[in-house]
Amino acid sequence: TEADAEEDEQPRHQVTLADFYIYTHEVTNEMYARCVEAGDCIPVNALLGGPTSHYGDPAFAEYPVSGVDWLMARDYCDWANARLPTEAEWELASRGVESLRYPWGEEDPDCDRVNMLGCLVPPDTVEVGSYEWGNSPYEVWDMSGNVWEWVHDWYDEDTYFFFSGLNPLGPNISETKVVRGGGLYSEPTMMRSAARQPADPNRPYDDVGFRCVPMGPLELPGGYVLVDEIHERVPPDSLDGGGDHV
Repeated sequence: TEADAEEDEQPRHQVTLADFYIYTHEVTNEMYARCVEAGDCIPVNALLGGPTSHYGDPAFAEYPVSGVDWLMARDYCDWANARLPTEAEWELASRGVESLRYPWGEEDPDCDRVNMLGCLVPPDTVEVGSYEWGNSPYEVWDMSGNVWEWVHDWYDEDTYFFFSGLNPLGPNISETKVVRGGGLYSEPTMMRSAARQPADPNRPYDDVGFRCVPMGPLELPGGYVLVDEIHERVPPDSLDGGGDHV
């Protein structure tokens, strides 16, 4: 019902979810590096400039890790005895049971609440937990802006026409996974908690990170197709930057 809502956010619908926990912050460079050191994650392909250049630099330990594909995010969560949130879990953590337009409420986004396009020149990430005024009703930080976040679900623009209203998992197969929350290159409209975008799960983006749900594994239905175990080790382009898919 929002004026800015895209077709893939409709129709408006009710969801029922089991209880869950979710990380209060996005996974940081330091956190991800521990998984690499343990041998359970592959390193970020860091560029000379942009957000991925912060990986491995102690000065940016508390910045969100970016340049991780969906498989890399999944592997980290597995290593941490957790999993990626479902799309519905992510949205509830962002907007609460009152279905707020933004994590903080109905007020338009500004640079005191969120790191989005125009807030830093040149655009860059900031430390996790930098925008208390942007917190969600559950006191979850950075649900909007800074980096987009991978979630578990496959993407389909018609998902909400065919989904189950009880602990939905999205479609069984697609070509892309869902990312949520907007990032440092995103327009203000993408800060909305209902906004969703598709992304190639096998390639990294320099404005996409993730957070985990420290719960048991999801029970997937029969016929659910897993992501091919392929990492496209290409320079991490931005999701919003119009880079071509490889």
